Formats: sequence, C-alpha cells, structure tokens
Amino acid sequence: MPDLGVPHDTEAFVATVDRLARLVRDGSNIAVHCRQSVGRSGLLPVSLVVALGMTLETGIERVSNARGVRLPETDEQSRWLRENERRLSEIYWVT
Repeated sequence: MPDLGVPHDTEAFVATVDRLARLVRDGSNIAVHCRQSVGRSGLLPVSLVVALGMTLETGIERVSNARGVRLPETDEQSRWLRENERRLSEIYWVT
C-alpha cells in the first residue's frame, strides 16, 4: 500500500483482515506498523475492529485514542473505510 494511500487490491486486503480477525478471535495478538505508524498502519487495525464487530466510528475513535493520533490520516483513507465498512463488518458473522 503506498504511503498516504489505500489498498490497491481491496479483495486481498479484506481477505487479510478476515485472516487476522480469525487469529484474534482465537486469542492471538498481532502488531501492525508502517514507516510512520499512522495512515497505512492505522487503516488495518480500524478495519480489523470493524471486522470484529465495532462500528466504523467507534473503531476510528478507539484506535485513534490507543495510538495517540487521529485516524484515518487522509480523506482517501476515510472514503475507503466508509465504502468498505459493510464488507468488513460482514467478516464478523462468518464462522
């Protein structure tokens, strides 16, 4: 994913979020980072908490508070999250 950008392959990104959600549900911990640990590495945990059952707004608020910086970093990232919120939230219900 380019700096300040969004996933080029939404299907692959959502599939990754699905795999991570399954790991978290099974009790695993994960760590996420990118060069400055803001935009790209913020998009993934927000997507993940939505996949685990939080609303997008609550997810943004909680991840932003935990990281100490407001997420998402760009308007493009905000749009991507809004456009894909339903797809991400449907992961939660898949067993």
